[in-house]
Amino acid sequence: MRPLRIRGKTIPLPIVQGGMGVGISLAPLAGEVARLGGVGTVSTAALADLISLREGHAFTSFEAAAHEMRAARRLADAGYLAANVMCAAATTYADSVRGAVAGGADAIVSGAGLPVDLPFLLADAPEVALIPIVSSVRALRILVKQWRRRGAPRLADAVVVEGPLAGGHLGFKVEELEAEDNRLENLVPPVLEYVHAELAGVPVIAAGGIYSRDDVDFYLDMGCAGVQMGTRFLATVESSAAPEFKQALVETTREEIALAQPASPCGYPFRITTRSPRARAPKAKNPCRHRYLVDPEGRCKANTEPDRYACLCNSLLSSAGVLDDDGGLYSTGANGWRVDRVMTVREVFADLGLVAEPLPASH
Repeated sequence: MRPLRIRGKTIPLPIVQGGMGVGISLAPLAGEVARLGGVGTVSTAALADLISLREGHAFTSFEAAAHEMRAARRLADAGYLAANVMCAAATTYADSVRGAVAGGADAIVSGAGLPVDLPFLLADAPEVALIPIVSSVRALRILVKQWRRRGAPRLADAVVVEGPLAGGHLGFKVEELEAEDNRLENLVPPVLEYVHAELAGVPVIAAGGIYSRDDVDFYLDMGCAGVQMGTRFLATVESSAAPEFKQALVETTREEIALAQPASPCGYPFRITTRSPRARAPKAKNPCRHRYLVDPEGRCKANTEPDRYACLCNSLLSSAGVLDDDGGLYSTGANGWRVDRVMTVREVFADLGLVAEPLPASH
């Protein structure tokens, strides 16, 4: 299997571990994936709360991102590490990017919105790859057009195209999730064509619903340089998801994969297992207190429109053990029902037919 090459660096396995928040893709998972030759990804979602609780004193978003990336680096050694930073988390976005760079990230992967500011935030870090997540070639065109109009110092070093079977926030309206045009296999070819014509053929990475070796081979044969997989790594030993979360996923059936209702405050669909505590015993009118997913005016729709939107900050922090008053939501991709046991990262790679060997030490 061909290695993945991004901005002059070679990753032996073309597998990108998805950035799953809140409190799932942290240093233990990212470090092990990177150590064994893939791309390990730290999610910065609500990271300041998580690290502050774990370390016993207050961290800013910058400090938390730098701290967790350094911890991942110690585990990964010379392996390739990325930080996933959500555009929708506008109040912490810039600090999370800068903190991840300070902590030694090789790449910033950014979606849940268009990362229009990312080239400028990375202007003084030319060694760090800039990787947007888009849901269509149209979204990529809009993003590149905005970058060029604003005089961005550089464009994308790779592109993740994510279809509607992914977990977490989805870049589609609810009524678009089942559309034939939005199937990942139909989204990828136009992105490949555009990237070849406009972005010097940088690597394209397919994401969303990729689960088996056949899936991996399908997208590599299509012309992708790699694939991103989140759910496969969610219930691993190294994942920082709570044991109850992992067990709920193991027990989840296909019929128990659903969209969270009410919707996310940032307006994107959000897929969960209905074995989530909050889904089984939903609580009405749970106001947002952490304000990660606020609009440009600083308002959270969970507060201003509580009948249409529910706070994800409270729910996901509850899932991660930071809060205990909301029951928690367990996010998963559409293939979460296929997870039948907790595995190690090495076992996941073996199940994909990949030989994952620790990279040579850098010292």
